[in-house]
Amino acid sequence: MRTPVFSMEDLSFVPDLPSGPLDVYRNRSSFDWKRLKLALEGDIELLKLKYRIWQTLERDPLFAHSPVTLSVEEQKRMTQLQLRRINQLNFHPKDLATSSYSKRTRTVMTINEAIQSLNPSVSVKMAIGMYLFSNALLSLGTERHLKFYEATFVDRQLLASFALTEIAHGSDARLMRTTATYDPQHKQFVLHTPDFEAAKCWVGNLGRTCTHTLLFAQLITPDGTNHGLHAFVVPIRDAATLETYPGLIVGDMGEKIGSIIIIDTTAISKCGLLIYLSLIEIIV
Repeated sequence: MRTPVFSMEDLSFVPDLPSGPLDVYRNRSSFDWKRLKLALEGDIELLKLKYRIWQTLERDPLFAHSPVTLSVEEQKRMTQLQLRRINQLNFHPKDLATSSYSKRTRTVMTINEAIQSLNPSVSVKMAIGMYLFSNALLSLGTERHLKFYEATFVDRQLLASFALTEIAHGSDARLMRTTATYDPQHKQFVLHTPDFEAAKCWVGNLGRTCTHTLLFAQLITPDGTNHGLHAFVVPIRDAATLETYPGLIVGDMGEKIGSIIIIDTTAISKCGLLIYLSLIEIIV
């Protein structure tokens, strides 16, 4: 594999470091720090993208750092406003949605890294609510789930969450107890949390803002057979009002912890099941 050569690249877009007490040590360096930065990034276009993001957001008063520690409520409000502004600015290259998996992944990682250095909370909301969710749809879903992918990744109109962990089972997928029982009469899955220990917990984005979640539950067919853990796209809130749908108990668990959801009983269309890896004939 050939080592990329960066010596001829124009790095004038990288601003010089401000002069200060470290100059004496920087001047002793035997290498060009800008060339090293490019070598670590590996792609000049991605490095340009990072600086475009930083320079754009640094000029925006919404991203100015507060001189005092904000309340938890205000932090969450500002994080949501910042995420909305980033979605409006749309740093995605025009061909990103149709690019190869490796290029798409590397680009969204670059965007997320740039955002993370300004506000880690926004970075996490993006990583979970947009990128993790959309990648799962592409990996596990079918053509009927493309509308969710486009709404999340392309149009950036849908913010999602990832509901796997349960109170009593951490991330031990085999022991998850939330159920999704298929109702052939109505062609729906009936989702249910049997008790508090089976509540989905520590779910980022779920407490206040997401409209959908990727929920993992044991798939039960009408004959009572458990076909193991499957993923479902579950509507959580009305996008216009952010009111939680009936049958769901959603709670915000406070600073840095996440959210919790208990499903009393709610039904979703069979199209909500991501079936790419499923062999259940009833929902094909």
